[in-house]
Amino acid sequence: MSQFENLSPYDFENLVRDLLARKFNAHLETFPVGRDGGIDVRYIGHGSKRNPDLIIQCKHYERSGFDKLKSKMIAERGVALKINAKQYVLATTVSMTSTKKTELKDALHPLIASESDIYAANDIASLLRDYPEVEKSHFRLWLNSTAVLERVLHNEIYTQTDVYLEELERTARTFVDNSGVEAVRQILESQHVCIISGPAGVGKTTLANMLLIYYVDRGFEPIVVSENFNEAQKLYMKDRKQIFLYDDFLGRTTGLEKLGKNEDSRLSHFIRSVSNTSSKRFLMTTRHYILEQAKEIHEPLDSPHVKHAEYFFKMASYTKANKAHILYNHLYFSVLSEDHKAAIVKSRRYTEMIDSENFTPRAVESAVGLALENEVEAENIAEFLVESLEDPRELWRVQLTKHMTHGQRTILAFLALERGQCDLEKLERFYVTGGKDLQRGQSFDAAMRGLEGSALEIRKWREVETVRFANPGVEDAVLEHLLVIREVVETLIGPSGYDRLLVLWNHANDHSTAKVTRPSPWLTAISMAPRSSTPNRRALQMILDSMLHKYIRQVIPGVLATWKKSVEESHLNNLLVMARSAESGHGELDFVPMVDALIMAWSEKRGSKEQASSLLSTLLLLDDPLNSAVRENLVQAAADFISFGPNAAPEDFYAMFSLVSSIEAGELDDFESVSSPLTMTSVREEAEAFAVSEWESIPSRSDLHELRDEVESWRDLLEDLGLEEPSEYMSALVAVDEAEEEANGSDEDWREESFSKRADDGDVHRLFASLTDD
Repeated sequence: MSQFENLSPYDFENLVRDLLARKFNAHLETFPVGRDGGIDVRYIGHGSKRNPDLIIQCKHYERSGFDKLKSKMIAERGVALKINAKQYVLATTVSMTSTKKTELKDALHPLIASESDIYAANDIASLLRDYPEVEKSHFRLWLNSTAVLERVLHNEIYTQTDVYLEELERTARTFVDNSGVEAVRQILESQHVCIISGPAGVGKTTLANMLLIYYVDRGFEPIVVSENFNEAQKLYMKDRKQIFLYDDFLGRTTGLEKLGKNEDSRLSHFIRSVSNTSSKRFLMTTRHYILEQAKEIHEPLDSPHVKHAEYFFKMASYTKANKAHILYNHLYFSVLSEDHKAAIVKSRRYTEMIDSENFTPRAVESAVGLALENEVEAENIAEFLVESLEDPRELWRVQLTKHMTHGQRTILAFLALERGQCDLEKLERFYVTGGKDLQRGQSFDAAMRGLEGSALEIRKWREVETVRFANPGVEDAVLEHLLVIREVVETLIGPSGYDRLLVLWNHANDHSTAKVTRPSPWLTAISMAPRSSTPNRRALQMILDSMLHKYIRQVIPGVLATWKKSVEESHLNNLLVMARSAESGHGELDFVPMVDALIMAWSEKRGSKEQASSLLSTLLLLDDPLNSAVRENLVQAAADFISFGPNAAPEDFYAMFSLVSSIEAGELDDFESVSSPLTMTSVREEAEAFAVSEWESIPSRSDLHELRDEVESWRDLLEDLGLEEPSEYMSALVAVDEAEEEANGSDEDWREESFSKRADDGDVHRLFASLTDD
């Protein structure tokens, strides 16, 4: 590997600028945004922008060779001559003999005055020896040095040298220097110890490896701890310069499995020892929430000398320029054709990729890899990459179907049916018990290790560790591609699986599980909705159609058990709609226990008028699977519950409005014994009185700046009921506006931040303009 092979044209241009600035003792500037017109770097001196004293053209043509470089320079000769600079210099990564330099100079006459104005690869290397501080300031240059990598690898701690070398070279090629590098280096210099914490997948391990190489280049012996802390203690040599790296030192999932008996005290003692020794450095990584958890249990980790060594690394540590360089490097060093790269540059859609909420180095790498795998045409490449970042479902389909273990698929499928998140403890309990027939013997920790930081993330909230999908696209892909196997579906539903059944049924029929704000008769028409046409969903529909009555009967006892704490009318509502939609018979289904429990709860004024109204709408649409007597009793109970009792929210009045509308439309005529005292006039009068009362109380509330939605929801209710907007509404709204302004402050900071983001777009465009240089 040559010294410049892993530099992009943009890297090379900046390197040349810094080297020649030192040699000429002059301030050199890179040319403004856009096509350079024969200029990469210039020095105006006593000249002008049109006629500068010095022009430097940079050509990173190492892979292309001398002949292509010569042809390119001849083609650009006329443009360069028009600039009329006093001196023209060419810097290139192509190696040249003195004969080749003369040949090139003569071909470009009179552009280049002397062979000494051509800096070939060997000349650039000589300048690096003359100005070593320039090499040190170009992080990726020395990072890609073969000598540096070999010093890391020629050490007994590495048992898979070839694999590690390949991984280091790949990482070094696309790694982008960021604020974390200098921040961690400063902590290591002052404290000799640094704990890099942060969310999974942010790049903690990569950052630690880059710092490891940095110190190896400065004569430190690397010691990488892989299993437990004993390795570091055994290899500690008092008189040697050593750097210790302990990645995920607190574990990856449960947080504390790596700390054995008294290891917290020994670790704390080792940290203090390294802190007091100038020849040692100690670098550790862990998830931030795991570190905080460990501090609560292991007192030595909560000591001042540990706190001073912490660095929190997060996505915000990457600037827009950092993200631009990450994307640029992954594209430049990929095997995408020049036509593909040119199409990306022409489209300028790289700015959409950089600004994507789903942008991570891993996502970019996956998107580019998928484009290559699918042989995406050049004219479609920009659109494909943008869509891959905005909707990563296709990326995850490949991962799910080709690269994941049975254990990992079991975890993802269960989590998808838990609406995308659940407690870590609950997930592990299901995996070990209910999911044992699916995971094929893989341990829970092993399965999670391959998922956290990519498909999943773990967060801690009020002492509870929660697992959730790292990206909505992952959840969509899991629902679409994993849940089409009968064995998987039956295992995941289980006796307590009402919620999982609902998620699965909604997905199969392409229905949203989002909460409905305003119940009314047309909302439950989902039972008549057209069936989904995607092949995978049709396969899932077939499974459910043949087995749905079994699943419903299976989950009813679990639903009734939860009702002892809190009644959810939506449970019965959804099960009735499911039963009605299934092609299989439902004569064996017995909903009477649920109906009796619900009527009892309503008589005790427990439940939700909003959900009761939605259930009533369902009952008016469906003539089965309830018999007529049971159905009529339930309709009357719902009407009574909606008509009487305290009304505390707009949803209660929407429920009453829906009931009155159904009565006036004759929808309850089939139920001769069902009646309600409500009228449209009484509902409107009570709603207006309640809204005015709420608005009048707004200014005296302490949480005023959080009440805009509440104020607006009462206004929307009165508008829907055909009522005028009372003056009290505006008074309440003004009070909320003032409170929000006081709580949030001026928006000047936002404007300044927005301006800063706009200001560096020019640098991004200039960076990508060099993507096709070679």
